[in-house]
Amino acid sequence: MARSKIYVRIAEIPALYSIGRAKVYRLAKAWRLTIHRLDGASLVKAADLEALIEGRA
Repeated sequence: MARSKIYVRIAEIPALYSIGRAKVYRLAKAWRLTIHRLDGASLVKAADLEALIEGRA
């Protein structure tokens, strides 16, 4: 059984969701998306990103 990612690196978001890095940072600045940092990596919850795309956030 394949496990889906809980967090996605910001660098992976354009390939997975067709959203540019600059847009991710603008959404975070507008408090519509939260960026988490772990050991130098910038991460976003995949569920939060999908909710935003689907209009639930």
